[in-house]
Amino acid sequence: MSSEKLVMEQGFAPSLAGLGLTRPYKRQSGRRTGLVLLAGGCLGGVLVCAVLMPLVYVTMSDLQLEVTELRNLVISNSMSTATSSTEDQGNGTAVGGAHRERRQADLTPEFGDVYVRWGREDCGGNAETIYAGVVGSGWYHHYGGGSDYQCLPLEGVEWNNPVSGYQHNSYMYGAEYEVNSNGYFSTDNMESINNPLNYDVPCSVCHVAGRSAHVMIPARLSCPQGWSKEYSGYLMSSNHAHYSNKNFICVDGAPNLRAGSSADLNGALLYLVEAQCGSLPCFAPALAGLGLTRPYKRQGGRRTGLVLLAGGCLGGVLVCAVLMPLVYVTISDMQLEMSELKNLMTSRTATTASPGTEDRENGTAAGGAHRERRQVDLTPEFGDVYVRWGREQCGENAETIYAGVVGGGHYSHHGGGNDHQCLPMEDVEWNKPTGGHQHNSYMYGTEYEVNSDGYFTTDNMNSITNPYNYNVPCSVCHVAGRSSHVMIPARLSCPQGWSMEYSGYLMSSYYSHQSNKNFICVDGAPNLVPGSSTDQNEGRLYLVEVVCGSLPCGPYISGYELTCVVCTK
Repeated sequence: MSSEKLVMEQGFAPSLAGLGLTRPYKRQSGRRTGLVLLAGGCLGGVLVCAVLMPLVYVTMSDLQLEVTELRNLVISNSMSTATSSTEDQGNGTAVGGAHRERRQADLTPEFGDVYVRWGREDCGGNAETIYAGVVGSGWYHHYGGGSDYQCLPLEGVEWNNPVSGYQHNSYMYGAEYEVNSNGYFSTDNMESINNPLNYDVPCSVCHVAGRSAHVMIPARLSCPQGWSKEYSGYLMSSNHAHYSNKNFICVDGAPNLRAGSSADLNGALLYLVEAQCGSLPCFAPALAGLGLTRPYKRQGGRRTGLVLLAGGCLGGVLVCAVLMPLVYVTISDMQLEMSELKNLMTSRTATTASPGTEDRENGTAAGGAHRERRQVDLTPEFGDVYVRWGREQCGENAETIYAGVVGGGHYSHHGGGNDHQCLPMEDVEWNKPTGGHQHNSYMYGTEYEVNSDGYFTTDNMNSITNPYNYNVPCSVCHVAGRSSHVMIPARLSCPQGWSMEYSGYLMSSYYSHQSNKNFICVDGAPNLVPGSSTDQNEGRLYLVEVVCGSLPCGPYISGYELTCVVCTK
């Protein structure tokens, strides 16, 4: 499909900045001299870079390697100072009394992160495959049952007092691809099959060492600076018209297929997710790489050569003048970091502080006003990731990986996605997009549905007292030096030793709507997306109220709006 057709179907045109029409012109000597001088400058700059950059690269690589080794040494020394706080940890007895084997990995602490690679039975060269399996979930034609996808192992399956037959009325089915046309997925791993339709979906659970956090970014094919890509592909979920909705998952764009599994059993089904703009802002995919050129005539002559040489010299001088200060500053920063790490190693060798004291000594308040950046935050290369629902920035204590808007399935659809996603607003990337609706799984924007004032703080809402009908912003946040986070419902403060990232209200979908959603913690002092109060009624967020009964009526009071807090440690 042409770019022009895709843009017109979405109702707008991309900006044609920088494109222009040219006309014939008569060459003038002054103009020609300037052009040759410019060309010589560019050539001279390139030659200087070709000579200097390899030397700079080798020097900086050596320094970076030494800095990395020192960081790892600092982290390993930090972990080795941790002492077992209970007898259970020392003798290898697990909670509940079962004896667990003491592996070498338990005795030599290290950190890493775990994610699922949907669509592939191996994790690739950069991660350890904990186990390989197949995707399972509830049946597409059941209203109830499981609503998220699971990666079920194919080997080493274990049972505990199983009873044959069906007694419990909750079931696990396998998942199949439902892709109704070719060309979306790479065929590299599909053994000459060009469409995975009706094949079972494999999966693998992956551990990547030396990483402490991962994030799945919808509507992107590349990672932010400083992050490493594990894989990319397509967002998939259930059909919007099916009885059962499911979570959104990122399925590998170059999937494996399970041999002999194309039996079309129709258990759990996976569909490509298509964007539906409205509450979700409408914009065109970037038309990267498109440009117009015009013919040019080569100039010749002795004068041209002299001007070219002069330009080359000038270009080389300018490149050195610009580049060398930047190189000097970068190398100086790396040398300074090396000195600080060496000093830290020396100080830790001399004084072995007991683990867990940094939080208490630096006054991290339970309930969490803004926390100070501790020394332990500044040295390790680990951190944790969470979503700040309702705010387009993460605040001063965390890095904003990206800002976006909340998306999800339509409130009136039984099927489709059942979890909220934070969709980036910038650098959206597509892969072989086709206009129109072919795949029956959709992503919509989300609006606040709060029918009275006074709940949310108006500090960030520009004098608006109620966010009703406004689109919901979000941001994905990385907090350095923290290894875990927790969202606690019905709390506005954090446990002792934990730091508060933000607090607010628990929100989800309306109880009588055909689509249910996950609970999320929305910031109590939200931003609003300007000009978005158009009442599109696609995805909707409501305050969650208590109904006590099975939920104890002591601490919980029927009709009260539930609060929430997000804490890190």
